[in-house]
Amino acid sequence: RPSAGLGSGVSGAPLRAAYEASKRLGGHTLVFRHLVARRGEGTPGRSPFETFDIPDDVHRRTTAAADRILAGTTELFGQDLQLGDPPPWHAVIHTEGTWPAQDWWHLDLRSSERPGDVKWVWELGRHRHLVILARAAHLEPSDKRYLEALERQLRSWFDENPPETGVHWYSNLEIALRSIAWLQILALTGERLSPELRSDLWNHLRHSGSHLVADLPYTMATMRNNHLLGDALGLIALGRAFGGTTGDRWYRIGDRVFNSQVARHVRDDGSMIEDSVSYHRFVLEMLSMRVVLGGASARVTEALRSAAQFLARLGALEGPV
Repeated sequence: RPSAGLGSGVSGAPLRAAYEASKRLGGHTLVFRHLVARRGEGTPGRSPFETFDIPDDVHRRTTAAADRILAGTTELFGQDLQLGDPPPWHAVIHTEGTWPAQDWWHLDLRSSERPGDVKWVWELGRHRHLVILARAAHLEPSDKRYLEALERQLRSWFDENPPETGVHWYSNLEIALRSIAWLQILALTGERLSPELRSDLWNHLRHSGSHLVADLPYTMATMRNNHLLGDALGLIALGRAFGGTTGDRWYRIGDRVFNSQVARHVRDDGSMIEDSVSYHRFVLEMLSMRVVLGGASARVTEALRSAAQFLARLGALEGPV
C-alpha cells in the first residue's frame, strides 16, 4: 500500500506548489524577514528539563565521549569524523564543498546542482554533541575544558547562523530538535554560561518558536510524518520554557498537533505508518521526550508502551534510541 508517512499526497500538492512559488516570488522574504525585524531582547525562560543523579558507568561514558569532542571528533551517523573545534557548521561534510550562507528559502537542496546530501550538516546542527559537552560540564564542574568548549562552539554557531540565514534554518524539524538540545544544555549548565551567551540562547529559542509557528501550516499539510511530530514536540518544549501568553499558546498548539499525529502515526499494534525500524526508534525517542516534558495524554503514553513492545516482538533490541 502507499506509505502514509510520505506526506498527505494529492491534498498537499497545491499547498506545496504555492509554498515553492512563495520562495521564488518574495512571500517568504516578507514573512521571515518580518520575524527577524521584530526579534529583540526577550525575557529569558526556564528550561523544562531537570538534572538527576546518574550511575558511575554512565558518568564515565559521558566524559569519555566529551574528551573525544575536545579532540575535535564528532560522531555523525555512527562515524567518528575529525571536524575540529569548532566544526565547520556549513560544510557539506561527506564531500568537498560548503552550503551557502544566504536566506534559507533560496537554497537548493534537491536539484543535481546542490552542494551535497544535506542530512550530514543537519545532523551536526542538531547539537547532540553539545549536549554531551554540557553533561560532562555538569558532571565535572572543576574541569573547565568542557564548559569552555561548549561556549566556544555555541558562540561560533551563533556567529555563523543568524536567524533565517543558512541551511540550518531550512528545516522546521531541525530547528525543533536543536531547540530541545539547547534547553537541555541550559538545564545542565545554567548560570555557568556567560551572561551574553545565555541571553543569545534564549533569544534564539524565542525566535525558533516564532519560526515554527509561522511555518507549521506547511508541515501540517505536506509532511504528516515524523516531521510533524518533531515540530509539535519543539513547540511543546518551547512553550514549557517560556510560559506566559506566548509560551502557553505554543504549548497548546504543539500539544494538539502532537496528539493528533500520534493517533494516526502509531497503530494499535504499536507499528507505525512509516514502516521503518530506524524511524520507529526516532519516533519512540520523541514519545519518550514528550512524557519527560510532562502533561502527556494517555494516548501518548499508550503509544510509547505499544511502540516499544512492537520492537521487542520484532527482536529489534539493538540500536540507538
